[in-house]
Amino acid sequence: MNNTYKEVDKIYETEDYSIFNKLHGNRKTKKSNIKTLTQSMNDSKWVGSPVVVNEKMEIIDGQNRIEAAIAAKIPVKFMVCPGYGIKECILLNRNSAPWNTTDYTTSWAEQGYDAYIWLLELKEKYPCFSLDDLSALCYNEARSMQQSSQIRDYFRDGRLEMTDIEKQKVETVVQWLSKFDTWVKKIGGRKFIIYNCILFCYYSDDVDNDDLYTKVFKDHYHDFHVSTNMQGYIQQIEYWYNYNRKNAAKLIHIERDFLDAKISTKEYD
Repeated sequence: MNNTYKEVDKIYETEDYSIFNKLHGNRKTKKSNIKTLTQSMNDSKWVGSPVVVNEKMEIIDGQNRIEAAIAAKIPVKFMVCPGYGIKECILLNRNSAPWNTTDYTTSWAEQGYDAYIWLLELKEKYPCFSLDDLSALCYNEARSMQQSSQIRDYFRDGRLEMTDIEKQKVETVVQWLSKFDTWVKKIGGRKFIIYNCILFCYYSDDVDNDDLYTKVFKDHYHDFHVSTNMQGYIQQIEYWYNYNRKNAAKLIHIERDFLDAKISTKEYD
């Protein structure tokens, strides 16, 4: 422990900003938050609770406050909690500005966790998808392989694992979905809802994927109206897929199958 600041639970104050170190795996600071805090600190000299550091002077909670204090040229108030690390950092941050998917993914990737490194690489390869979209596909694949109803907690705690086969399955789906990006953008609305509908069709044995792409989206994207839920898009996909199709054997009934499957937006959200 740093001998200068060895008393636990005591609130210290310093203008020596160099004593603080970044915690490996912590999320990035936010310029907008720092700017707001700096403006407040210029008026009141300190804003919020003391910064939390561990015995190595690594910042567990309060990165933005320190940056703002530096900008405002005022002392930093802090307390030392020996033994604290990335898990405590995440828990403390959840009570202030909650971590999002990007924060979790970047943190665990920085610490060398393979599945998260791969997820960032996948995001770079397919920039049209958000990390929320990609992680949802991982949840879906990992759920079937790991039999876990707590897959989101697995993801947040750094316990997500993906085999090479699972990664390939996810990337195959992402590659296929990326074909629809142009038309999904032109339709408008919330992209993830439309993508979920496309995924439902993708996993349906009755739907011809080439027809889904060409006959429904490429040819009739301009006929779609924006919906707030999956069922609204499913109805439109079914209509345009069956439109002018003379072979009754190739007609599909997505809406009925969709309702029977009891899939909701929460399944992938």
